[in-house]
Amino acid sequence: MTSPGPLIAVVGSLHYDILVTGDARPRKGETLFGESWAWKCGGKGGNQALEAARHGGRVAFIGAVGQDGFGDALLNRLSAAGINTDGVRRLADVGSGMSVALFDRSGDYGAVIVPGSNWQIAADDLAEDAQLHGCDALLLQNEVHPEINMAAARIAKASGALVILNAAPARKLPNNLASLVDILVVNEIEAEALAGDGPITTMAAAEGAARTLTARVGTVIVTLGGEGLVACRRGETPERVPGHRVRVASTHGAGDTLIGALATRLVGGDALMPAAHYANAAAAVLVSTPEVDRAGLTAAETIAFLDAADPA
Repeated sequence: MTSPGPLIAVVGSLHYDILVTGDARPRKGETLFGESWAWKCGGKGGNQALEAARHGGRVAFIGAVGQDGFGDALLNRLSAAGINTDGVRRLADVGSGMSVALFDRSGDYGAVIVPGSNWQIAADDLAEDAQLHGCDALLLQNEVHPEINMAAARIAKASGALVILNAAPARKLPNNLASLVDILVVNEIEAEALAGDGPITTMAAAEGAARTLTARVGTVIVTLGGEGLVACRRGETPERVPGHRVRVASTHGAGDTLIGALATRLVGGDALMPAAHYANAAAAVLVSTPEVDRAGLTAAETIAFLDAADPA
């Protein structure tokens, strides 16, 4: 009998997303007519779990949803992707998390999140979760309370798991959590907030921020959207992964795709830089694919893209 393979546990958020598209995003006090709207299941935790599974990972999700239609849809989406949802609690006294994302014609967006059940995840439930105790890698984000990330990281680290934190949205990184994180993944906004080195608009600035942050976390990845990313290990020279020239359909979900793909490749045996190159390509494939066509994406599209890629 073959072993089931390494397990990626994701502790984090599930949101029912409502997506609105228009010519532009409104300014404060402004009302605009939109062009279309749609819904999808999201949340950084759910998105990263789905992307890890899409790229071949064995995944378990740990979190909470309400006893409502949104919660049903969120759980069905995970289960349909083959993700273990035994660790997701159904809560009767709070609604599921949700968000509204506003897109302009360029594909850029802004969003408002209502955490709901995501802020009701209990540390006691984590302590009893077999998947968390037995995982090979743990993915964390900042859409749950800080103490939940801390509790999950302690459990996973005690079992020898690789702990990856996507510090998004940006917030203070406590030293006791930083000491448990193996890989920190941040975009330019989050890197600026955590490193305090000033605006990050170039690869050189990203390298500086990555070096600064390795004083707290041994390995740091700073992403710069279409420009690519920088990866740096403590005491080593930062390495660049250039972006790819693609026609952007939407940037929504790019970071979550990168992180899910990265985790899957790392637990599968890739070293950091090959995994980073693969994850960067996976994000490029996603942003160049319209939202309505993304459900069919697999690792095969990323592998084919890498084979034919022309780095920017």
